[in-house]
Amino acid sequence: MKYIFSIFIILTVSFLTLNLNADTRKVSNDETKIILHDGMFVNGLPVEFWLDDSKKNGIWGWGNWENKDGKANFWFSQAGPERILTELGMLPKKVLKNWSVENYKLGKKKGFKSSGSRALTQLVNINNKNCVVVISRFGSSMDDQSRVRTGIEGYICKNKGEISIDDGKNFMHCIELKNQGTHFIGREIDDKCIKKTKKINNNVSNKKTTNEKSEDVSNKVVPENKNNSFEERLKKLKSLYDQELITKEEYDAERKEVLDEM
Repeated sequence: MKYIFSIFIILTVSFLTLNLNADTRKVSNDETKIILHDGMFVNGLPVEFWLDDSKKNGIWGWGNWENKDGKANFWFSQAGPERILTELGMLPKKVLKNWSVENYKLGKKKGFKSSGSRALTQLVNINNKNCVVVISRFGSSMDDQSRVRTGIEGYICKNKGEISIDDGKNFMHCIELKNQGTHFIGREIDDKCIKKTKKINNNVSNKKTTNEKSEDVSNKVVPENKNNSFEERLKKLKSLYDQELITKEEYDAERKEVLDEM
């Protein structure tokens, strides 16, 4: 009996610590399983995505996102109803090791819940870039040992500027994992997600209609239109905070970002 239990543990651990160099196939963007809705990456789609869905009761894959603002690497594992994975803890060091990241320095971390599921975010400096590791374990099959069927983890880096714990939490709130409503467990973005728009080019902004501009404002705490003066942006930010439309942490982070640009 002990021998059988040991084999089960080994198989479970192996599934949770998947090698990213395993035999996966590259798929097109419309087949991606992970979409980042935070707004840092266009349409939330990856530059490349690799998938292994050859196993009847398991799917796993990973993707890379990158543009002039930064980059992200995420991978996930999903299991069908006949298999329950054991949660061994959410360790940022393990995430970075799986992505072959060697030179890093971990900072502050925070545990929280996203869509009612356990999640963790931790600041990290990788090659002098400000990054944050994000991990979540979730799924409908849970027992008294907190075992789950689905997990997603990875990290996001900004090419310049600061990144905060709240940024990391927001990324997790904004991550979509497809397969919701199937025998595999998917994850939808939740109501705590704040979609941030990209900085607007002057030429593009002149062509926008009034409706389009108002849509940008609704998706970001303070729209980063270059036509706005720093004073106007700070006033709009303070107004949103006074109306309790943003939290103190969001207000402080956005205010710092504006002041840093001055």
